[in-house]
Amino acid sequence: MSIYLHDWSESGEAGMLSDFSIDKAALDGATVLVASYTYEDYSGDAYVLFERSGSLFEVHGSHCSCYGLEGQWEPEDADVEAVRHRITKGTWGEEVKVRETVLAALDRVEGMTIPSAAYERAVARSERTGHLGGGVHELAR
Repeated sequence: MSIYLHDWSESGEAGMLSDFSIDKAALDGATVLVASYTYEDYSGDAYVLFERSGSLFEVHGSHCSCYGLEGQWEPEDADVEAVRHRITKGTWGEEVKVRETVLAALDRVEGMTIPSAAYERAVARSERTGHLGGGVHELAR
């Protein structure tokens, strides 16, 4: 299951691929867990957490008014505990909704059978709005 937030809540994977100017082949064998892109006042910030072959990867991107996210798709190895530590104890630059959703995804990756409260809130919020653009865009994989 993939969760797309903010500016990708409507466009999902297609929007993410387009904004990073990458081909779908970049995601071969991967499952996007959380992807967020915010674009405001001519600048943007993106975060993607995905799993491929049992390993986690993160992509971070940002831009000013001159350019977009093109050329910034550079997956970095990610560790569940390291990401969790950055969110709960370190300095995590993303907003609360992204932090909660990433923590929920990490819980799922670790094999928890019951989704966390943050994930449940995100799903409930999208169900209340009657469409998936209310904060969560879910795609069954």
